[in-house]
Amino acid sequence: MAGEISVFKSSGGEARSLASYQAALARWPVPYEELDLPTSFGATHVIISGSSGSPPVVLLHGQDSSATSWGCNIADLSAAFRCHAVDTIGDFGRSKPRRLPASRQDYSEWLKNVFDALQLDVADIVGLSYGGFLAVNFALDHPQAVRRMVLLSPGIPNFGPLTWRWANFGLPMMLLPSRRTIRRFIGGASTRGYVADDPVYEQMIVAMPELRHGSFMRPVFTDAELGRVTTQTMLLIGDQEIMYEPRGALERAARLLPNSRTVLVQNAGHMLNSDQPAVVDKLIVDFLAE
Repeated sequence: MAGEISVFKSSGGEARSLASYQAALARWPVPYEELDLPTSFGATHVIISGSSGSPPVVLLHGQDSSATSWGCNIADLSAAFRCHAVDTIGDFGRSKPRRLPASRQDYSEWLKNVFDALQLDVADIVGLSYGGFLAVNFALDHPQAVRRMVLLSPGIPNFGPLTWRWANFGLPMMLLPSRRTIRRFIGGASTRGYVADDPVYEQMIVAMPELRHGSFMRPVFTDAELGRVTTQTMLLIGDQEIMYEPRGALERAARLLPNSRTVLVQNAGHMLNSDQPAVVDKLIVDFLAE
């Protein structure tokens, strides 16, 4: 459509990526509907599951991924909540940007547009990795719109310096995405990792090399900004996390986020929502149901 900005390097890459998205969505285990929401940054695609009468939850995926990454959690979460899995604008889901966020304020405005289009005055937010950064960023600007927040392996450097393992596994994947580097990151970052036929895993392998990366902001806050987050927050980090040292990160996060509780998830890495879905889902449901 005229005016849209392609986040892909080629039309062929876009076609392959969207086909892999559909293959992942084909395994979505519960009924769903899809909406394309108007925002000031372009159409934002959302997958919605759960009863319309249940409390609303917004799910934000990690960088270089899509809303389909919640497929392993959606059955448990949608049994208790009305779940809105959002394709982040500028990433390789089905959202269609007309302009890309250029600042933290832009990301906050975009997500507020999503809330408004969904007619959500207030909702819980669950953010994985880069989605955790987006959640905190939104909660800082719109605290009245976020009831509670769950951060899974949040990509926030304040919680600890990046480790040599992250440099060894994560940086090659981000700089030179290929089947080898992606497999090495996911397999090396967790005790389980994605199996070869996992559609979300295959989606990353197909789409990451095809994606332009001009729309992502460095997920940086000052410690003082984190201290102003008033939202009740639960932070989950896997004991096999490679971005930062997990126990030290939890301790630092507990000091920086004044209304937070922290949980170390056993036998889980950066993709802890898929490494330990039953454990993670119960923690999320229990916390949000309080």
